[in-house]
Amino acid sequence: MHKYYGFLRITPSRAGLLVGLLGCILSLFLYNCLNGKVSRQSSVIVPLLSGEKPALKIVTQGKLPVSVEMALNDLTFALEKMTDVSFNSEVLRVDQPISPRFFNRQVFLLIGSGMLADEPLSGYELERLKNNPEQFIIKVKEGSPLVIQVEAGSPLYMQYAIYSLLKEFGVAYYHPRETYFPKVREVSINNYYQQSDFIKSGLKKRGFHFHTEFPIPLTHFLFNPSDKNFGYIREYLDYLVRNLQNVFQFSLLSGLNMEHWTPYGQRIANYAHQRGIKMGASLSFNNQQKKSYQLISDTETEETGQIETNLKRLLKVPFDSLVLDFSRDSRQTWPAEKVKSWFSSAKEAIKPIANQPELYGLVLPDND
Repeated sequence: MHKYYGFLRITPSRAGLLVGLLGCILSLFLYNCLNGKVSRQSSVIVPLLSGEKPALKIVTQGKLPVSVEMALNDLTFALEKMTDVSFNSEVLRVDQPISPRFFNRQVFLLIGSGMLADEPLSGYELERLKNNPEQFIIKVKEGSPLVIQVEAGSPLYMQYAIYSLLKEFGVAYYHPRETYFPKVREVSINNYYQQSDFIKSGLKKRGFHFHTEFPIPLTHFLFNPSDKNFGYIREYLDYLVRNLQNVFQFSLLSGLNMEHWTPYGQRIANYAHQRGIKMGASLSFNNQQKKSYQLISDTETEETGQIETNLKRLLKVPFDSLVLDFSRDSRQTWPAEKVKSWFSSAKEAIKPIANQPELYGLVLPDND
């Protein structure tokens, strides 16, 4: 006997199949919940002001890594721009768990863990972060006070977590020198986030290559050492981190006085590394048309020695990657055997270097 529900005929076999399907869906949902993959559950109103005073207290453990301190400074600056009230005095550094009842605040924002006896993140979630440096979690525990906890598996991803939270607050870092701050007294956020809510691509390396062989602004800032120009580079590196990027790459130019530029290049690389960004450069073995920096200036003399000498000089700057152009000009590549020999020489030349950069070869599309 068949039962009818509207226009749908349910037979016993179909009913069994439907129950099995619903069971699979429920099992998958529960599995994802336990593993933190169901992220956006419900929205929460977060007051930023109580009257004309801050409603939010930021709590962290002692001294943070320099990069996280920078992100924390950006957080307090953003809150001030949003509300026209200073939040600098609202950062509380503790070395043991505190009780919220001693502080008259509606919201506690925890940067890290171990500051309150009862925090939003579970032991399972904290353990998962400990074993995954490329993850973060933002979780809200509703109540009085409301508690927001930001935790990550590494300093870089703690920065990402703070900037992701600011994005949910409505802040937009759309240009290295321009930022949008909404004028609000409260914000609405979801009660659970993780890195996959913001880093959609799944790419390990995210950033930009600047074709500085053309006269773009960064060409001047990169290759003319000065405190002022370094300030512009620093602004751009900050902009990358604020937008969850981790790679900064540019073209090295022919005629560059490496001895003069090396201290400046080291300064740029050190700041990039401090913020968690990998710095790379593209150059050529012997491109005769572009303005690319060449490892081989004379193909008629011994080439291996030139490659070794120029790479050792270049890598006094701690680059994380080098892209080596195999082309002779815009239309043709050097012979395959010569290119293979050059690339092998380059790999041998970097072996004694403590922190070896990754090497990549660049060929024209119609060449093997």
